[in-house]
Amino acid sequence: MAKTFVTSDSHWGHKNICLKFTDSDGKRVRPFDSVEEMDEFMIRRWNETVNPEDTVWHLGDFDFYHNTSKTQNIVNRLNGKIRLIMGNHDYFHKSGDAKKLIDIFGGVYQWNMLSVKGQIHVLSHFPLHRSTFDYVAADGTQSNAINVHGHIHQRLINEPGYLNVGVELTEYRPVDINDLPKLYMKQQNPNYRRPITKEELARSIIK
Repeated sequence: MAKTFVTSDSHWGHKNICLKFTDSDGKRVRPFDSVEEMDEFMIRRWNETVNPEDTVWHLGDFDFYHNTSKTQNIVNRLNGKIRLIMGNHDYFHKSGDAKKLIDIFGGVYQWNMLSVKGQIHVLSHFPLHRSTFDYVAADGTQSNAINVHGHIHQRLINEPGYLNVGVELTEYRPVDINDLPKLYMKQQNPNYRRPITKEELARSIIK
């Protein structure tokens, strides 16, 4: 049976995030030695996880090529039907960006809503203000919705109601929506952090 996944902030082709971005401890956020290594690793992770019949909601900042053919080449190598929620870096350098993105991804959105095991999840690139997603229904009940987001990479919002699915926190794999409740509970632990290790990278990289 086809599955649905979410992920965010792949940044394929982004040299600086690969080599220069550091965390508060001074260590590089992504343990790759080149853009090519990073790109190939993330493609392999994606295809190990997602089957061709599955759907993946990508929550923005898909790549840094900003070039129609290069973006299309990445998409062509990935399993599944990809739906893009626009991030702040999802654009090309010529006019007609929105149409080009629709042609490549089949659907481009500002946000979406999914119900997982009775829990409402609001998908967006940027973390949303609580008032925009945790609403009061007509019968007076609180939705207690969770904002599934990206944008802030390895960092977490230290309050309930937010779930970061940026690749740095998900072992560079898309997350099955049925696993979102488990990941949410992990991220509620203030000490939670699961960056991939250099040793794991060495075992998994495509030769």
